[in-house]
Amino acid sequence: MPQRHLASRGTMGGAVTARLTNGMRLIVMEDRRSPVAVCNLWVRVGSNLEPDGVRGWAHGIEHLLFKGTARRAEGDFAREVADLGGTTNAGTGYETTNYHITVPAEHLPAAVDILHDALFHSAFEPAALDAERQVLVHENHMYDDQPSGFGVTWRWGLELARDVSPYRHPIGGRDEDLLSTPRERILDFWRAAYQPDRMTAVVVGDVKAGAVLDLLAATFGPEAPPRPYELPSPACEPPHDRLRARLARGDLQRVYGKLLLPGVAENDPDQPALAVVQQILSDGRSARLYRRIQEEKQLVGGIGLLSESGPREGLLVVDFETDAAKVAAAVAEIGGLLQEMKDAPPDEAELDRARIRTERGYAFGLETVQGRAANLGWHEAMGDPQAAFDWPQRVAAVTGADVQRLCRRLFVREEAAVLVYAPAGGDGDGIPADAAAWEALLAPRLGGRADGTGSAPTAATITAAATAPATTATKATAKNDRPFEEILLRGGLRLYAREDRSLPVATLSLYAAGGVCHQLPGQEGLAHLTQQVQAKATAQEDAAALHAAVESCGASLSPSRRATTPACR
Repeated sequence: MPQRHLASRGTMGGAVTARLTNGMRLIVMEDRRSPVAVCNLWVRVGSNLEPDGVRGWAHGIEHLLFKGTARRAEGDFAREVADLGGTTNAGTGYETTNYHITVPAEHLPAAVDILHDALFHSAFEPAALDAERQVLVHENHMYDDQPSGFGVTWRWGLELARDVSPYRHPIGGRDEDLLSTPRERILDFWRAAYQPDRMTAVVVGDVKAGAVLDLLAATFGPEAPPRPYELPSPACEPPHDRLRARLARGDLQRVYGKLLLPGVAENDPDQPALAVVQQILSDGRSARLYRRIQEEKQLVGGIGLLSESGPREGLLVVDFETDAAKVAAAVAEIGGLLQEMKDAPPDEAELDRARIRTERGYAFGLETVQGRAANLGWHEAMGDPQAAFDWPQRVAAVTGADVQRLCRRLFVREEAAVLVYAPAGGDGDGIPADAAAWEALLAPRLGGRADGTGSAPTAATITAAATAPATTATKATAKNDRPFEEILLRGGLRLYAREDRSLPVATLSLYAAGGVCHQLPGQEGLAHLTQQVQAKATAQEDAAALHAAVESCGASLSPSRRATTPACR
């Protein structure tokens, strides 16, 4: 009986929760908006928990789990999911690996069976494993051709900015470990990492929670309880005493740069304040980095903020691309902007806009069953499942003083690392070549501990911020059976509208006939240009005012177009 495998059962927010006798955790949320369901398996292991010599194999195991079991050959997994009318994917991060299958709700038992078979009973056939080594190496080197974002400059930047933290190791590992780690050592790591007490099964969709708990308990409950095992205890990066820098050159036309700074851990009480800081700096055209560095000063062609966090520590990275002649000025201006956030809290209008947009991002993430499952699984894996339900309340409680205090904690010159990837042969292009030159450039703009304008980053606290408790009532999201209403407006415009009160969000899409099929010879590209310009400004408001108005209410304005029209088929 499934019940004999249940150690405990409860509720949190709109979800039913349980723990199996072998330590595995279960979360089920009923969501009847559409007749689909997702099963998302979270394993609390990623590259940050890999032992030396097995680097890259958290990601490698993700690949190998679908190469065959005693019951299924390699191609059977994808074929079965397709036959069910479903989709599947997996991903490996620094702290977790997750596997998910979305299917019509009546096929959920088959999806659960597929994931259980793969995660617990993969064969790791030697031939399949050896073939996958080259695949993993090739996949890693694909990032070498991506100079921005999470491409090669991300890897170089973390190697520069971290000495002891496992973030200095790339998720995909290095060629030598991928090619030479013995099969038995990989299997030992799999057996240690893929223990039931390191896993959480999350199901969201058009299901009955009690029946799904029975299904999960019957499927995963018989798996053996944890065996003695050891995984590394990763060290947090200690405070630095000086700025770091690296200048790399390659076959490029533009310069790609990163300014790396500390972040905070997922369970740090300042995590909600960090989310607000990120919105203030880099979300939308009214954000400070875009408005100041790109639009007003025109020092970069693109700029944004990247972040990463786990249960122990985090990272914050300003990512930009520009011309060689503007690199120094761009970094100096970024440093000055960060110092301004340390010197004074945001005004109420900017703070409100940032909080609203943070809460809006949370709500938009719940629009699909996959989004709901990811929200539940991630926060549970980070040890703070309550955050999956009360995150908006935590953000709403953030004050301007909280923002300023966090900026003083993180934006410290000694903790900064500058990574610049520039075109080869540009020795006279004026880009500072070493840390001393960058220190001299940034010292007048971005303060540090030595001059009293920054504090050393503190170790992440595991105590979550005090927040309003989430409701414990289990509530199924209702199915929306309302039809669309068609309304003919003056001038011939047709409006199709439907109420859906399952989330506090609304969307408006405007479609017009046009596009490439309606362009005359010599007008190629005009439709796309027109579309982009229409989202820039209006006759009544310039670009800054338009986007400030849109973003202040938590909205976004973006053009989109269909690749084909009936006339083109």
